[in-house]
Amino acid sequence: MAVRILVLSWAVLIAVIITPLAEASENNTVSFMPAWTVNETAKYLVKKSKTDARGTQSATMPLSVRVAGKTADGYIFECQYDNFDTDIDIPVDLKKILVEINQGMKIKYATDKYGGFQKIINLDEIQAWTEASLARYIASIPDEVVRAGISKLVSDSMKIKGAVSASASREISYLHNPYFLGQEFEVDEKYMAEVILPNIFNPPQPYFGVVFMTASRGGGFKQMLIEQEIDKQKSAVILADTLGKMAVANNVGQPDVNLKITNVELKDFFCYSFKESGNWVEKALPTRKIIVGGYTREETLEFIRQQ
Repeated sequence: MAVRILVLSWAVLIAVIITPLAEASENNTVSFMPAWTVNETAKYLVKKSKTDARGTQSATMPLSVRVAGKTADGYIFECQYDNFDTDIDIPVDLKKILVEINQGMKIKYATDKYGGFQKIINLDEIQAWTEASLARYIASIPDEVVRAGISKLVSDSMKIKGAVSASASREISYLHNPYFLGQEFEVDEKYMAEVILPNIFNPPQPYFGVVFMTASRGGGFKQMLIEQEIDKQKSAVILADTLGKMAVANNVGQPDVNLKITNVELKDFFCYSFKESGNWVEKALPTRKIIVGGYTREETLEFIRQQ
């Protein structure tokens, strides 16, 4: 098995090298080489959940995806959410806003030739749609006091291109996982790569991380099983600096700063399933576990193909 260099996207900045942890016992490989045709489509049910000390909150949204074009370098996709439903206890008016924004908004994005996510290409359209949907809904509220209150629910960050881009990109990039697409691996062999992971607490200082990957097959399906986490030894200086800043920020105004934050753990687990002869992900389950001091949060985002 040759050493491979990967360029990763949504949650990983750079993969340094990938190499098997042990020699393959036999020449049995599995590859992920999609070959979509223009206008090919797929529909998914997207389920999101977050679990912490307060319990579990979830939301579901249908998602339609279409191959809108193909170039020498990759593909152009168009996707659209159809609805929004949640068990989260949020104001009815806020829920209406979320439904208003999601229904009808189209996201266009580009991938490489293997289907690895690259970027959103209609950011201006997304931002205009978001702002127009919000303005239309807010203007329809007859009560001036209520209308003013709803306006305050709309964060200024929604009008910032970077925030809109990040929101639009995040879920789509999970669907187009960057690790295995376009690669060939020995079945059931464990591979390891060193990567650079984003630091959500202090973006200018990304962490060093490690990712383990295993490809498998069975019952007409092939799967990707992926685990990644921060390498605390290599990220020690960055971790210490980040934790110090978080602790100070968490104790602003207190005369005696009590550094309660002593540890950060970030672990991801991904499971992707494809049909042997298919291009589309049949099921994707990215899971992220974050531990900051004594606080633990687990997030899942599940894509289940409907047709």
